[in-house]
Amino acid sequence: MGARTNVMGYPRREALCSAGLLVLGSLLASLPAVAQTIQPPFDATYTFVDLGAVPGVPTNYGGLTFLAGDPNTLLIGGAANSAAGALYAIGVVRDTNGHITGFSGSATLFAQAAYNDGGVAYGPDGVLFLARYPVNELGQVKPGSTVTDKVISLGPFGVTGSSPGGLNFVPPGFPGEGQLKLVSWSGGNWYTVSLAPDGTGTFDVTGATLETTITGGPEGIVYVPPGSALFAAYDSVLVSEFSVGQVATYQLDANGDPELATRASFMTGLTGAEGAAIDPSTGDFLFSTYGGGNRVIVVRGFAAPADLALAATVSPDPGAPGSPVTYTLTVTNNGPGPANGVSLTHILPFSNVTVGSVTATQGSCGGTTTVSCSLLTLASGASATVTIVVTPTVVGAFTATASVAATETDPDSANNTAVAVSTVTAGKLVALPSRLTFFLTPVGGSATQTLTLQNLGQGTLTGSVGTLGGLFSVTTGAGAFSLGPGATKTVTVEFAPTARGTTRGALVITSNDPTRPSIRVPVTGIVR
Repeated sequence: MGARTNVMGYPRREALCSAGLLVLGSLLASLPAVAQTIQPPFDATYTFVDLGAVPGVPTNYGGLTFLAGDPNTLLIGGAANSAAGALYAIGVVRDTNGHITGFSGSATLFAQAAYNDGGVAYGPDGVLFLARYPVNELGQVKPGSTVTDKVISLGPFGVTGSSPGGLNFVPPGFPGEGQLKLVSWSGGNWYTVSLAPDGTGTFDVTGATLETTITGGPEGIVYVPPGSALFAAYDSVLVSEFSVGQVATYQLDANGDPELATRASFMTGLTGAEGAAIDPSTGDFLFSTYGGGNRVIVVRGFAAPADLALAATVSPDPGAPGSPVTYTLTVTNNGPGPANGVSLTHILPFSNVTVGSVTATQGSCGGTTTVSCSLLTLASGASATVTIVVTPTVVGAFTATASVAATETDPDSANNTAVAVSTVTAGKLVALPSRLTFFLTPVGGSATQTLTLQNLGQGTLTGSVGTLGGLFSVTTGAGAFSLGPGATKTVTVEFAPTARGTTRGALVITSNDPTRPSIRVPVTGIVR
């Protein structure tokens, strides 16, 4: 049987993996691409820019995506479908509107990725998933790794007919969200692949379900974000079609799978259509080609992404037992597009706090130690604030965690969580001396003694000095006080006897000292 070819008659995959056809592979990489055309009705809204070849990436190109948390670094497969395959990182150059116009410098090795193909996508826990052709495998690269950490043979799970060409995870808000979709190149078999954590930072495959079959030699898969012109919200997927040199669009069924009868051409003339990805900064779509000039095409006009960021503060810090502490959570949409269905969750996993109030500048909130808020929609540049007031009853560190999400895929999820720690400390009241005794005060005369209050705790001590009656009085230092750690306060007590005998009283001092909220200082006057 001869080697597979694409619509232009160029040898496909196996032919180029053979050492005897290296010259042919070089020729293929240098052949000019057929002129690309965006098809009606999409041509009235969408435009494209040909970025050309990626410096430093060996041909032929595989799939592509953006480095997690870094919208200015593109990852792209090189030496695709071969044992020498690898992922490469290249910086992108943007114009004043943020659109990619070229590449910066030369690509560097990101990770060894033999047999990489059109499917390259981040999945759970930041793991990078790779379609591996022609070996019918699924590869995984852990965060920070420079090798393919796990390889799973897909044949035992029923992935047959051909190796996978493309894969992607269904974004939030779409039917079937979170599922891994995988498609084979020649057979066009479209699968849902089930995963389970393996305890080592990667995932096992637990099953693969054949959902449908599509045409055109499918490769890269990318879901169209809501708000994109001429596409219904959460209802479309674009597929790179290698065999016919096109990008096609499909509507989705209730499981996030393409409906064959809805296929329409989005772009033609894209010889060797391979990978597909979304620019997290602008929402532009990027397509790579295997052969056909080995190039990257950018299509502009899709909905711009939202980019939520969450900030958390707590005040006062430190706090004191029995005094309110306020957590302030601010959600900001830093992206160029609106964020819809914004939700916030705030967790304070302690039983020794009392939640006083929860307010939001928009939307609504509910819950106590776990607060859930629906903040509706945030336009580009807009913010919403949630204020949660709690009262701790004991000392300690109270760590609150919060997270925010929207129905759109966030290009930078690293700033979607925040932690705020309130350190609740207490003052410790000491009164010296522990009692006051007046001797030798003549009848009709008076005498004074002083009492020193000191805060030996780590928190602010607040309280009040009471009053004395009868022959005793507090001349200075009565009433409310506030003492920082180590601070002191002097209270002056006067005794003015009017007759011989012994007189007794007590000065009561109250404070927020959790161990001794009230101190009683005996006061005695003796006149002989």
